[in-house]
Amino acid sequence: MTLDNIALPEISVDLLRASHRSDDFPHDWTDEQRRASLQRYLMWLGLKLRNPRARHAPTRDIDLFWHLHMLAPLAYQRDCLRLFGRLLDHDGGFGKDIAEVPIL
Repeated sequence: MTLDNIALPEISVDLLRASHRSDDFPHDWTDEQRRASLQRYLMWLGLKLRNPRARHAPTRDIDLFWHLHMLAPLAYQRDCLRLFGRLLDHDGGFGKDIAEVPIL
């Protein structure tokens, strides 16, 4: 499998815009760097969608966009339920398992 054939999922929040408003996001990143990292985040979601049982640890730049996505909780929940049928929970560590959290 190559990364070229990973479909990029659509999400319901403008993460590029959110990256410019975030105090935790690297302010020295150019728009081009932000777009590339956002693309990598969407590809990471696509990999998770294509291989739901595989463990795909995000890189730091992907994790930054994942955090931004989670900071819009209604959009994040809606997107996860639409894409995966469950919420992807972030456990706070790189390379660790991504838990499936039931929606109550």
